[in-house]
Amino acid sequence: VTLTPAFDACYPMLGWSGDCSGLGPCEMVLDRGRRARAEFETPTGETRWSREFRTAGGGEGIAVDENDDVFLAGKFRGTVDLGGGVLRGDGAWNGFLSKLSGRDGSHIWSVRLNGSRDSYWASWLGPLGVFPGGDVAVAGGVYGTGSFGPIQVSVDGLLVARCSGADGQPRWLRSWPAPQGALPSVVLTDPLGDIVVAGAYAGPVDFGGGPMPQEPGWTAFLARYGGIDGSHR
Repeated sequence: VTLTPAFDACYPMLGWSGDCSGLGPCEMVLDRGRRARAEFETPTGETRWSREFRTAGGGEGIAVDENDDVFLAGKFRGTVDLGGGVLRGDGAWNGFLSKLSGRDGSHIWSVRLNGSRDSYWASWLGPLGVFPGGDVAVAGGVYGTGSFGPIQVSVDGLLVARCSGADGQPRWLRSWPAPQGALPSVVLTDPLGDIVVAGAYAGPVDFGGGPMPQEPGWTAFLARYGGIDGSHR
């Protein structure tokens, strides 16, 4: 018979005792009296791990995938080391996206959104949503000419990207001019595999479905994009 432990992020498995060992399923031959016990950690509210990254800027978004690994997004000025070596940005402000091990906080990968030398305004990455399978959706802003992995982007406004959970490189990126500002605050992935983005904008903007209504001040928006290619829904 095969004994398979059932556990979740709140009750991580410590191991087997008796006639089983390790952390995974146990194959047991019932040729005699045998016993096995799966042991799990009881939550105590204690901190499992913490990490500190020193830079001007900071975190703007955080999400956890089905393996309990942690995605962190934000902005930095100059340089930042998220555990995998120094990321250097050319812009006044630059964005970062990083993945850390949920077990101990160790670095898995990190990538940058390189800002523009010609713009003081912040290029940044913020709210995150995780796909089943480990890819991550991220929204942010870029001003002037910048790059995210191999993708060049030149727009004053909003960007949305789907990035590989394996290395952080963008599978696709979409951007829309918003000269008076667009601030994404929430990113979700839905059961159909699409990306839902909510936030606020000011002035003229088109998020892919036609010009949005213009009102004085800031106006809330909700947009949905296909997870496969970023097409507007």
